[in-house]
Amino acid sequence: VSQRGMGLIFISHDLNLVRRFCDRVLIMYRGRVVEELAAADLDHASHPYTRGLFASIPLPGTDRFSHPLVPIRGQLPLPRERPLGCTFGPRCDFFAEEICSRPQHMEDVTGDPGHEVRCARYAAIDWDTHKPKGVTSEPLAPGKPVLQIRGMKKYYEIGDNSLAALFSGGNIRYVKANEKLDFEAREAETVAIVGESGCGKSTFAKVLMGLEAATDGEVIINGVDVTRIPVKKRPTGLVPSLQMVLQNPFEPLNPSHTV
Repeated sequence: VSQRGMGLIFISHDLNLVRRFCDRVLIMYRGRVVEELAAADLDHASHPYTRGLFASIPLPGTDRFSHPLVPIRGQLPLPRERPLGCTFGPRCDFFAEEICSRPQHMEDVTGDPGHEVRCARYAAIDWDTHKPKGVTSEPLAPGKPVLQIRGMKKYYEIGDNSLAALFSGGNIRYVKANEKLDFEAREAETVAIVGESGCGKSTFAKVLMGLEAATDGEVIINGVDVTRIPVKKRPTGLVPSLQMVLQNPFEPLNPSHTV
């Protein structure tokens, strides 16, 4: 970008990526900038909302038991519920009625040129002593297996329409979407299946849900082998026990069809 004399606007909710790629950062809340500072100074942010965003980000190498996340309390209010004073006031731990109920303006942070914040109380907050309590829970011991995948394979047949295949009577080729999957998932466990596009993640999900039949191997759900049982013939109670949470329901689901 600097070699071509260009400017770049990077819009994201991922503060770690922003810190890595950007020079300056504008933090927005309810459609307004609440803080502007250099990306290198994000660790010294002054607005409670910016601090709250960092407190709710998992740190590499930690887990939710040793380093519990601190969520920002409350919910983003509706547009018609915009408060008269600080827009973040209803969710802020440092809200003071006599100060924060008035309209807030961007102010220069003392001793930090180029750093502005939309908070009248930023200088009174001692971040060194502010230790909000995270959401804690006790670790659960994994229970019995609820899903067992044993040597599962899923092949798709494709016809060979080449000239040589036509003279030889035609050949059937196979696309190997899944090749010998072996793993299990237990109660109180979360199992992630990760891989690049085309590696077979969606194909496995379709076999698991009964939308496709496995070519070989076993898919055992709560003790029932459903490897070659289509979804319409699965036992009563098994179908609702598997639920898909779609990332973007507006694309994979037909909006003209009701539940």
